Amino acid sequence: MRPRRKNMIYWVISTAWVLLIYLIYGQALSALSYDLGVHLGTQLPADIITEIGVAFFLGFAIVDAIVYIPLFLVSLVGFWAMYTWWWVLFSAALGISLYWPIACLATMTFLQNEPTWKLPNEEYRTYSVVLPCISIWATWGLWLMLAEASSYSSSPPVTGATAKSPNAAGLSSPWSWWVIQFPGWALLGFLIASQALTACVSYEYGVYLGTEEPPDQVTPVGAGFLYGFTVADVMASIPLLLLGLIGHWRGEIWANVVLAASLGILMYWALVPWTAVVSARDAAEWKLVHELPYWATIGIVVPWAVTSLWLIAEPVQLNYRRGIVLKEE
Repeated sequence: MRPRRKNMIYWVISTAWVLLIYLIYGQALSALSYDLGVHLGTQLPADIITEIGVAFFLGFAIVDAIVYIPLFLVSLVGFWAMYTWWWVLFSAALGISLYWPIACLATMTFLQNEPTWKLPNEEYRTYSVVLPCISIWATWGLWLMLAEASSYSSSPPVTGATAKSPNAAGLSSPWSWWVIQFPGWALLGFLIASQALTACVSYEYGVYLGTEEPPDQVTPVGAGFLYGFTVADVMASIPLLLLGLIGHWRGEIWANVVLAASLGILMYWALVPWTAVVSARDAAEWKLVHELPYWATIGIVVPWAVTSLWLIAEPVQLNYRRGIVLKEE
């Protein structure tokens, strides 16, 4: 590893510890009690963001506590302990770090003119600076890992039917390749049809297509959060998944970094809305008719994402040891 790049990777790791401490203080404690988060000043009260806003922010906090924080914590401990699988979990955590600030900022922008959303302009300006910085940091971290992986990739790419061999794409058995590729492309098509069209056209168009919930069922604030996810999907989830699947098809080493990041995002994308939907059930204004799509999403996407992460980590095509990538002999 080049000394300069090594120093930058250590800087990213150090910053991750700072972010982890904030997540534990700001999100994990709020997952235990949202009122505690409001008291600590890390969450917004219902009189500013409505009960539905509280349900969605509580969803973020709960998923942070059960997915995002553990990914960061275990990967950082694995890095210092020199375990070879740490990069998989760290890439997944970086993917989430890229994704959630985009979703939150898009939501706040969408709701700026909503009368029931009373976020002060000063706080919005603060979020407009802080949230992009987190996404930029995550992008930088992923770029460093990609650059380091690419510098150690000297074997020719593996494509097509050849990629089904046990060692292609760094997988240990032929079925592993199919487990990642087939569901991955199907999910990518769904994201493009449901999320990308909504973000690129309008939320109303998504409602018309039946891929988004009507505001009269989930309230305008709930619609704002769902729209925020569509924007984040277009900017992060869809490009990463597309690039990761193509690279994985070709057997590129760097594809594992991108694919791990997209898998982390997909777990987060499936779990946060589901958690918010469950949390919002008792809200007076919440009139969602069908919860089944949210249950189906977590039942399909989360197990597949976890399995795919394990399949990527198993053969250890990238072998990080204290920031040094060793090509598997």
